[in-house]
Amino acid sequence: TDGRIVELSNDTYMKDFKSYPKEEWTFIEHTKTEPAIPVSKISDFKVMDADGNDVTADILENPEPLLLVISYKLHGSTSYVEEQVQDSVYKVDTIQIGDHPAVVRTLVKVDQKKVTKPQHIWDAKYVARFNKLVNPLAEAAAKEGISTYAVAGGTGAETIEAFVKYAGANYPMYEADDIILKTIMRSNPGLVLMKNGVILGKWHYRHFPDVATLKGLISK
Repeated sequence: TDGRIVELSNDTYMKDFKSYPKEEWTFIEHTKTEPAIPVSKISDFKVMDADGNDVTADILENPEPLLLVISYKLHGSTSYVEEQVQDSVYKVDTIQIGDHPAVVRTLVKVDQKKVTKPQHIWDAKYVARFNKLVNPLAEAAAKEGISTYAVAGGTGAETIEAFVKYAGANYPMYEADDIILKTIMRSNPGLVLMKNGVILGKWHYRHFPDVATLKGLISK
């Protein structure tokens, strides 16, 4: 009656219930229950784009059918090499041109500096799986309104970008935890057909479906 809110465990209330007469208190009972869907490893599934944005909902809550290419590891090796590059130094001035100010850059000097760049050597057989299997299926699916997304395991945005260019992938490739990707599928790459967060089909790269199979599963 005076606006106070008191939170008590059930045991404490039973011992001291006389201090809270029903004429003065309104009782709201909270009961802890187990979640409808048990928490598992896949509950930590999180997909990030190259800028560090969480795009998990874009995949799991997409009402349209989509193909998810699972690659828990991009097979290849990376070494780092030093290169000499030009480092131009400019002086910036503001000058008046008519009624308007303008910014003018003047080259002061050109230095040489060393930079370290990654050099990727991709496994030829692994890249061939994308060239011969993933990319043609993604292209054919796109003509039927089925989008394709790829998710690679724990490799970094720079490495993913390099692989996308080398493998000729014309679809987004995101990043996720490699262990969780293995939980979804061991095949590398593997393929998942989804709609509204529901898995309609999963395939090893040796058994990729054709577009007619995909459309049949979507229409069920």
